[in-house]
Amino acid sequence: MDQYFPTLLGSVWKYRGVGNEFAQFMRTVTFRSGNRAQVEDASGANVATVYVITANEVRRVFRSAETEQRRSLLNEKETLSEVILRSPLKQGETWQSGGVTYFIEAVGQTVSVPAGNYKDVVRVKMSQTISTWINRDSYAPGVGLVRRDSTDGTYIVSSLLESYTRGR
Repeated sequence: MDQYFPTLLGSVWKYRGVGNEFAQFMRTVTFRSGNRAQVEDASGANVATVYVITANEVRRVFRSAETEQRRSLLNEKETLSEVILRSPLKQGETWQSGGVTYFIEAVGQTVSVPAGNYKDVVRVKMSQTISTWINRDSYAPGVGLVRRDSTDGTYIVSSLLESYTRGR
């Protein structure tokens, strides 16, 4: 799964937001150990998320409250177990995790964002019975999240990749 969710230490993604002030954000891999990575998203708040990445899935295991201090959370007790990406990456694959239904809506897509054109993109649709909002995340090989769209049927909020700097 590292191909579609790369977590090299120091990697930075910058996203342009459309439709909401929080749609614009910067994502940084701040800590990494083994198959665990801490990814921090900064928009109106700084939130750190710990992921476990295996050959078959990407699982969100911890999310911090808003924080201004950068420290490793890799060894925090796992309070979540949400599979956000899972193999096989085939159109039509569906799974449930953390109260969310995930559906691989498309594979092999080309997506254009301010950072460029990306091929072989996988688009995952996420929905919940307790919300009218539907989210779609598009992942490109070697880059990760290139586009995020959220809609309630009338209003659309998008985050579009503007730049990506690969870490080490």
